[in-house]
Amino acid sequence: MFFSSGCAIKERYVEPKSDEPRARLNTNIKTSNIISVVTVVDVVDGNVKCGEKYQGAKRAIAISRGNPMVEDINPDGLWVNADREINLVMLMANDGFACVHNAKFTPEAGGIYELKASGHRATCQMQIISRVEYDSSEVEVSKPMGCIE
Repeated sequence: MFFSSGCAIKERYVEPKSDEPRARLNTNIKTSNIISVVTVVDVVDGNVKCGEKYQGAKRAIAISRGNPMVEDINPDGLWVNADREINLVMLMANDGFACVHNAKFTPEAGGIYELKASGHRATCQMQIISRVEYDSSEVEVSKPMGCIE
C-alpha cells in the first residue's frame, strides 16, 4: 500500500520590480475569532464566468492566527502593479465558518492603498482604500468584481 498526504501549493503572486510602475497595498485585517482564523487573498486574471473558478489565481497574502498549517505570506502588505486593474479574491475562514469577498481597483504608480477586511463568523467584508499620507484621509477605490453571464 502507498499513502500520500500533503497540501497543494498555490503559485505565488510576483511583486513588480522597483523600476516598474507599482503601488503599495498594505493590510488591515480585523477578526473576532475565538479559535483560529485564516485569511488568504489571491490576485486573479480578469472577471470570471458566473459559477466557474477564478482563472490564474496567484497567492498574494496569507495571514494565519491560530493555525500552524498555514504559512504567513506578506502579512503587512505587498507591492502591486500600477496603472492597470487588479482583481483580488479574499477567503476568510473564521472559527469554522468561511466567506469569500472580491474587489477590483486600478492603483496609481506611487500610490499607497490599504486592504481593509473584517470578519465575524460567516460574514466578512473587504474594501480597498487610498491612503493620502499628508492629511490622513481615506477614499474607497474598490468595486465588486462581477461575473460574466
